[in-house]
Amino acid sequence: MDNHSSDEYEEIEESTYVIMDFDIKDWDSAPKPGQKYSIIGFDSEETFFQSDGNTFRGEYHNSCGTDIIFDTIPDSDGDTLVPLTTTFKKLKFASVKLEGKNKEDTPYKAGLEEEKKSPNQE
Repeated sequence: MDNHSSDEYEEIEESTYVIMDFDIKDWDSAPKPGQKYSIIGFDSEETFFQSDGNTFRGEYHNSCGTDIIFDTIPDSDGDTLVPLTTTFKKLKFASVKLEGKNKEDTPYKAGLEEEKKSPNQE
């Protein structure tokens, strides 16, 4: 008979903190606070971040030093910053445009075909 009950096991929650550095050339495409997003391949060498129709490709890089991540704690004098954790890695993102593998797959095919010139046009 097994003497272990489900009360003997406790659930452990892990948190992973990552610094995400976006190379933004057009600030309209930058992720906004509270905006829904999707991260694909978070624990792989190549990560994708999608939000509001914009796609970014990310790669992990070593930091030049130690990055400190802070949390805010509200108090009577305003918010106080307290150290939360440190990291030596950054996930650097650059904007990418997704296209199909061949012309039939691209969503941009319509309207891009060359206009046929009439015999009188050169």
